[in-house]
Amino acid sequence: MPKRRHPSKVCAAATINEEDVAKRNDVWHSDVVGYELRSSGFLVVTVQRCIPPDLVMSNVFIYFRGGGPGGVWWVSHANTTGCVLTCTSKSKLPHSEWDVTPPLVDGENIVLRQRTKLPKGDPPSSFTADSSVPPATISCAILPPLVSYCRTTVFNVFEINTVLQTFRADAFFELRFRTIAASDVPQASVVDLLDSLYINTSVVECLNTASVEGDVQSWSSYTPSTHHKGTLMDYFLLKLRFKGCFSEMLELWPFPFDTQGLTMSLTINRPTSYVVFRSNDDFPSVFLVNRFAISNLFHVVTAEHVLPRVGVSDPAESSQGYRYSCIDFTVILQRKPGYYVSNVMVPITILTYLGFLSFGIESFRTRMATSNRISISVTLLLTAVAYKFAIAGALPQISYLTSLDWYVTMSSVVMVVVTVENAVFPWLCVTTADDDVCFDTEQTVMWTMFVLFTGGVVGSVVVMWWASVRRRNVNDTLVAQHQLRLLAAKDYPTACYKSRRAMVDHVLAKMNLPRLEWVHQKTNHDTSGPYVGHVSTETAKAHLAAFVAAEHRNICE
Repeated sequence: MPKRRHPSKVCAAATINEEDVAKRNDVWHSDVVGYELRSSGFLVVTVQRCIPPDLVMSNVFIYFRGGGPGGVWWVSHANTTGCVLTCTSKSKLPHSEWDVTPPLVDGENIVLRQRTKLPKGDPPSSFTADSSVPPATISCAILPPLVSYCRTTVFNVFEINTVLQTFRADAFFELRFRTIAASDVPQASVVDLLDSLYINTSVVECLNTASVEGDVQSWSSYTPSTHHKGTLMDYFLLKLRFKGCFSEMLELWPFPFDTQGLTMSLTINRPTSYVVFRSNDDFPSVFLVNRFAISNLFHVVTAEHVLPRVGVSDPAESSQGYRYSCIDFTVILQRKPGYYVSNVMVPITILTYLGFLSFGIESFRTRMATSNRISISVTLLLTAVAYKFAIAGALPQISYLTSLDWYVTMSSVVMVVVTVENAVFPWLCVTTADDDVCFDTEQTVMWTMFVLFTGGVVGSVVVMWWASVRRRNVNDTLVAQHQLRLLAAKDYPTACYKSRRAMVDHVLAKMNLPRLEWVHQKTNHDTSGPYVGHVSTETAKAHLAAFVAAEHRNICE
């Protein structure tokens, strides 16, 4: 029996700690001893604290604080000591119109600000520590990765193809760079920053898209920040909508009592040193369940929720050992088994029970003629085989046996055993002088097979019920974790991402729920966990309030 995997299984890979990503702010920084902008477009920077060779090899960008040429610069080369850096910029301009300032909160986006115009015009093309312009100390640091908050809207799911292992859906994706710039910075400056890092719509893709129907609608926008209106701006790198066919590894061994997780996996072809993904809990992903096209076949377990799952790729999959951010958006569906129960399981069960009619008697303690018994058994067996062929088109065409296949196969085996018994047992009784003993023995065999088959039917029902309850418990846990994340975002909208993580982890521990993995591993397929039932919103709010009251000094905004 195939092992059940987590409903999200496309992009999640090797674990990476987001605190490690945030610490890139402090990986390396140094005061600038001097710099020179050369006519070839290169910037030569002399730094006080030498840069480690491994950072130069990892294609890092640096930015300046307290003056300098502004913008971001790629470190293309360092001398043997690491104190003289040769840098280049994609714009090839001697000076940028914007400066980069550190994130307002660790782990969030850097902030672009307009350059302060010097009284005598543009900054100088060169600077040394003993010069008088600019008077302030200039420093440089490694550019931290940009943070993109992702969400999706699933407008509809039209079809699930069990043969091709695909589903068709209409979806919208959004990548938002929060608080990326001050309100007076034009959109062109943000685009310039992203272009410098080679971040654009062409490097964003859906990993498991098999085909796209029609045109892909895409656009970007630049709007005031939701939580810092009037001071900061949010930039939407990508708003993308299309109808497509998505590949999905469907798990059909419990069919027709199966639960499927339909996943759309979004990724960006830039390393995590440049950009990382997070789930947008302020504006969560949604599924327009009222438009669900195949609601007569499936029940939406997650209702209007779409479960996000952030991951990073395995560095072994990259020729240069890079990690890439990705995020899975999953909708969990449960098949409605009524059609298969009434049209497959019930008829096959009835045919199997009818096979026991061949054990009928013509008179008191007198068996039916062997020819009549075999005729009944063979007729019912051939009927079951013909019925199996008739319904084959409605069953999944896969290489392994589903629960329904096992049930039909075992029922057919019972019918074959009954047929063989009707042919062989009378021959064995010829050598027995006492017909009463032979009759009693056959009745014992008949009732034994009857009880065993009935026990198998009852056992199948119990196993399917137990498996269904276990899957429901797992799904309840996933939905409960998701709802707690949304609750923390709704009740504490100004809290930063790091503080929200602490809040949610605290509440999960208080409510005895499994700990939420914020970034997942590819090999993490264990979906077992305690039954959680429905989460009490009031209890969760009380735990959140208690945590905020106790840790109010450490809540970043």
